[in-house]
Amino acid sequence: MKKDYAELLEEWKQDCPLVRWRKAKGLSRAKIAAALHVALNSINNWETGATVPSDKSLARIADAMKDPNVKEAWMTWLEQQPKL
Repeated sequence: MKKDYAELLEEWKQDCPLVRWRKAKGLSRAKIAAALHVALNSINNWETGATVPSDKSLARIADAMKDPNVKEAWMTWLEQQPKL
């Protein structure tokens, strides 16, 4: 059965680098927001692709994840967003 756009979009959101890392570590959005010194709304927006973290925030995310390739992974993820 062919997946509809909503299903594809939800799968894509779950593949966000921050979502994958956060869930693997068992961390809430609130804990990540506090650790990165950003508003919870920022985390929600980043994880849904509504906005993109600034370079400063991406550097903080990279430090927290201990992954220097976060920016590249994030841009690749954004490019893969399902289209209508």
